[in-house]
Amino acid sequence: MRAPIPLLLVLLGLAPAYGGAGSVLHAQERGARLRADAKDTAIIRQLALPTPPGLEPFGRLARLRLPASAVAMLQTDSLRRDLARRERLLAAAWLGARDRRVEAPTVESFIPPPRQRLTTIAAGPSDTSALAGLPSTTPGGMVPVTDYADLSLKLNTRLEAKGEKAQTAPCLAYDLAAAYGGCRSPIAPSFNFQFNVLSGGVVADRVHVDVDYDSQREFDASNNLSIYYQGKQNEVIQRLEVGNVTFAPPPSRFITAGIPSGNYGVQALGQLGPMRFRAIAAQQKGQLVHDARFTVGDRTERRETRDIDDYQIEPRRFFFTVDPAILAGYPRIDILDRTQLRRLRDSLPPNLRPTHVYVYRLQIGSQPANPNGPRFIVRGLTTANSGEQPYELLREGVDYYMDPSQLWFALVRQPSLERDRIVVAYTVTVNGVETTDPLTGGTPDVSFIPGKTQYANLVYDHSINPGDPAFRREIRSAYRIGGSEVRRSSINLRVVAGAAGDQEKPSAGSAQTYLQMFGLAQSTNPAAFDAENRVWPRPNDANVSTGPGGGTSRTIGDYFVVLPSVQPFSPTTGGGLVQPGNLTNDPIYTTPNEYLYSTRHPTAVYRLQLRYESEGSGDPGSLMLGAIQLRRNSERIVVDGVQLVRDLDYTVDYELGRVTFTRPDTLFPRPRTVTVQYEENPVFQNVATNVFGIAS
Repeated sequence: MRAPIPLLLVLLGLAPAYGGAGSVLHAQERGARLRADAKDTAIIRQLALPTPPGLEPFGRLARLRLPASAVAMLQTDSLRRDLARRERLLAAAWLGARDRRVEAPTVESFIPPPRQRLTTIAAGPSDTSALAGLPSTTPGGMVPVTDYADLSLKLNTRLEAKGEKAQTAPCLAYDLAAAYGGCRSPIAPSFNFQFNVLSGGVVADRVHVDVDYDSQREFDASNNLSIYYQGKQNEVIQRLEVGNVTFAPPPSRFITAGIPSGNYGVQALGQLGPMRFRAIAAQQKGQLVHDARFTVGDRTERRETRDIDDYQIEPRRFFFTVDPAILAGYPRIDILDRTQLRRLRDSLPPNLRPTHVYVYRLQIGSQPANPNGPRFIVRGLTTANSGEQPYELLREGVDYYMDPSQLWFALVRQPSLERDRIVVAYTVTVNGVETTDPLTGGTPDVSFIPGKTQYANLVYDHSINPGDPAFRREIRSAYRIGGSEVRRSSINLRVVAGAAGDQEKPSAGSAQTYLQMFGLAQSTNPAAFDAENRVWPRPNDANVSTGPGGGTSRTIGDYFVVLPSVQPFSPTTGGGLVQPGNLTNDPIYTTPNEYLYSTRHPTAVYRLQLRYESEGSGDPGSLMLGAIQLRRNSERIVVDGVQLVRDLDYTVDYELGRVTFTRPDTLFPRPRTVTVQYEENPVFQNVATNVFGIAS
């Protein structure tokens, strides 16, 4: 019965009191502790890791390394598990030494999955020999993300905040109550968030990323966003593109075969058995310009082709000085027919017939150019018509051109859509005496006269609606060709219709061509454009202004095609030019200005196709393409049939649309033909072009 006592005392820590076997066990325990201390010291020494280098661009080819903090935590966890294991092994050894029938337990190390914040990231190359033998840190057989991706990312952000306050100084008494004044305007906060991101690479050998986006770029089409998935050979989806996509449809009479690149959307290519298919849903951001031709020699001349839809009139430039409804035959009035205009003017009563017309402007919300200008009560204006705002007197021959008939005028600059108001006042001749009639022509004063009520007639204001008498004063029969660079003698025009834009013969009527039906053809040739009489200004028009030094220049520097009716695309029964049996487009003459060049414009029925030559500078070393924001590397330049090489024969400024030749003296010893084909981001295109299609 005494044999179990020493074992019990050993377990209670009292064995040394009995000597013998207790002393032996105590010595073994002391030796085990010394060995454990030595092992602990070795482990602590291993924890002294070198400082890791800074991060560098990462990818699949970069060497894998854990952060120092992660390594330290892993070593600490390993140390704790080893100490717990030694304690269990020691207890098992003691039990086995006392009773051989007790088998020492087998202790397996348990390594929990790493925490999420210890996920492996990629760092620059460094010595990883100190990590040899460390347990894997990825659970469930997973591998680090850098084994799947070769991707770089650069992101910059910026946030700006400011406050703005617009105030008129000095503030006059009438400004305090004026709705447009800035005397009591509050401070308005403004925030501007800017960012740019640049990324490129491959993820999992399937997803390809190419992103170059900057929120501060002036034109969205200059940003590049391209992500596509490349499928395997036996997969249904062979390629899936998101962002910038390209699409080349098969030749067809119904769809174009020249859809440009720069389409943003989704495109899928795949195969299903023996059938291959392609589908796209995108929005066009680019426009392909074909064959811009130049003749380069002592001077540069360009042959241009341009289409103008029937609703694309020149807005807010041409106006009647009187209500055209009182003119006989309205709207069948040709403003270039001097004989007709003279007859119409003479048919007016003396108190309505203008003798000398004055044109005035009010810039709403701005400090008046002439604070002492006349303050009109404006006939035809329904709001803010108290006669308190000073108007600026415009100068004939400088700010506008006045026709000799005094029935219409053309402004040099297009007034603002919402901020400018244009009014007129004129004198009349009664019984051979030039005088004023406030009830008809207004009071054409040059300054404010206290105590006198001053009147003027409304010509343009943003508040005018279709049906108002002032709405009829705008002439909507002029279409702009170009500026002073256009060679007038080279202008040619044809009028077409139809979905394909190739129908030149009317569907009904006596006219042989649309050109003849709209009164634009020569009297002897219905297919030839009468540029001499239908392009305005004409050489014999009084379109000349004299400068301070005595020099002369053109008042109106642009060229326009003017049709012989102020509503040419209306039916002949309503004063237009469209013969019965042909399509009309009356909404052009009832659509407000703000809708003409927006998505709410009328549907085009007819198209004016222009061809002309424009003159450039005398420098043969460069070409101005007349376009901005060209798509990079989209140009193709050919000189007399020989294609030039980019950066060797020429360079391109894609932002300004300028081509510079590196050896102009060698390329152009004589006049030669240069053909340039390029793609432009349509900056001022109002209606986006959507592309939807499927091919198999």
